[in-house]
Amino acid sequence: MKTFKLRQDGEKWARAIERELDMGCYVHRTEAERMTLTELLERYGKEVSPKHKGHREELWKIGVILRDRIAKYSLVALTPMLVADYRDRRLQMVSDATARHEMNIISAAYKVAAREWGIPVSNPVSQIKRPPAGRERKRRISQVEIDAIIQHSKTRELPDFLCLAVATGMRRGEIIRLRWQDIDLGRRLAYLSDTKNGNDRIVPLSSEALAVLQAMPRRIDGRLFSLEPRGFSKAMRKSVVRARCAYEADCARDGVVPDPDYLCDLRLHDARHEAVSAFFERGLDVMEVASISGHKTLSCLKRYTHMRAERIALKLG
Repeated sequence: MKTFKLRQDGEKWARAIERELDMGCYVHRTEAERMTLTELLERYGKEVSPKHKGHREELWKIGVILRDRIAKYSLVALTPMLVADYRDRRLQMVSDATARHEMNIISAAYKVAAREWGIPVSNPVSQIKRPPAGRERKRRISQVEIDAIIQHSKTRELPDFLCLAVATGMRRGEIIRLRWQDIDLGRRLAYLSDTKNGNDRIVPLSSEALAVLQAMPRRIDGRLFSLEPRGFSKAMRKSVVRARCAYEADCARDGVVPDPDYLCDLRLHDARHEAVSAFFERGLDVMEVASISGHKTLSCLKRYTHMRAERIALKLG
């Protein structure tokens, strides 16, 4: 039985139901009124998310949403205004891309509920503006910065991971999923299966990548690394902060003005960006780089390519 605190609210609800009955468009909403966003996302996380390639990352994002007050609302009570409030609050703490991903998850869960699970509910996310897609990054990480990050890393696996990412251009998840059985040191090849774009890929190993792999200890479980994606990203952020603090302390001691760009605005994914850009600078053509990086289109590849102007100037003579 549906109850209301105020009589006028009950009468308003009854009139709305009567109108729908008169028009022949009444929909029984009991399940949508009873189910909360928490219950919807938990079911989505168990039944739908595991089918996605990045399901571990998606489950982590679902956990973030579940810890917010928005998750307590029923599917019917969750209005576009409430979702917009969630968006605005998240944008004060995370990037546009992260907030957009979280809203996409809520939207996807509503769509599955309506289309696959027979829960008659409208999608509140579709009625508001989502944060824009991430802007193209031009930040490249220098070898000096890489050395400083490695020096100040307190996570044992980060140095090898970072060096391997810069040397191969592989994605974070691809490196984490690697097992020693996927690597042929003799032929200098790494075999990647079921990558982000759905294809298998063979990545040639440079001398730098080979040196990193040959020096790495062998784990009993066959994996190269034990940490999960978030663990490496967190370790990277902390190492960058420690390296920057040490750099600023050195500058203060020596009476030097710190470089505002050095060890600032760096992300783990910038290692892939650096690798792809370096491939072009070494003279590889578009098809060769795409075969290594796994990019399907030139437009996607261009987002990760920023050749250093001084290198181009030297080529011009």
